[in-house]
Amino acid sequence: MIASTWFRRLGRSASPPEFSAAQRSSACRSGFGSESLDLASACAASGVRHAVPGLRPVLLWLPLLLGLAAPAAAQHSLSPTPAELYEGETRTFTVVFNTAGIGLNPTVTVTGGTATNNTDYTLSNIQTIASAGITTGASFDIAGTTDSSNNEGNETINIQAYIDGDERFNFTITLKDGARPAVSIDSSSITEGQTKTFTVS
Repeated sequence: MIASTWFRRLGRSASPPEFSAAQRSSACRSGFGSESLDLASACAASGVRHAVPGLRPVLLWLPLLLGLAAPAAAQHSLSPTPAELYEGETRTFTVVFNTAGIGLNPTVTVTGGTATNNTDYTLSNIQTIASAGITTGASFDIAGTTDSSNNEGNETINIQAYIDGDERFNFTITLKDGARPAVSIDSSSITEGQTKTFTVS
């Protein structure tokens, strides 16, 4: 027996023998039986990579597999789209947040842009959107100011919206120069069986 042999050696310090990697690996896979207590210790010290050879690759891939299985987080949304308005008109915009909660207070503020607040437009009527007491978003109005000059070009309004505990949602609304183009059709009727050309302007 390997263990009993070195214990019986007189006049020498009792230190366990060294085993090769092949011996430890073989003992861990097939069992060391009663032949060597030292191989049992060597097997335990070698770790689970010898006892379960296929476990390490599984552990390495586990974080990736968990990440693929995780559902994608909901995104903030703004409507209507495209996010724009013309001078002289008022539009109501709606923000839906990716976090909902009871009694949360929505905040909508202007953070910049090329258009000037209270000169080129006004932000007003900020309302909480809730269902059964659960806040899901906010709505607000933007009114574009009519400018005597039609050569300013389009301008931008940068808005930030959030509710308590939710990350900020930044978006840009375009203030179009001038009035919204009118659409007209030169005729509104057609007789069955006839072909007619309509002009839209």
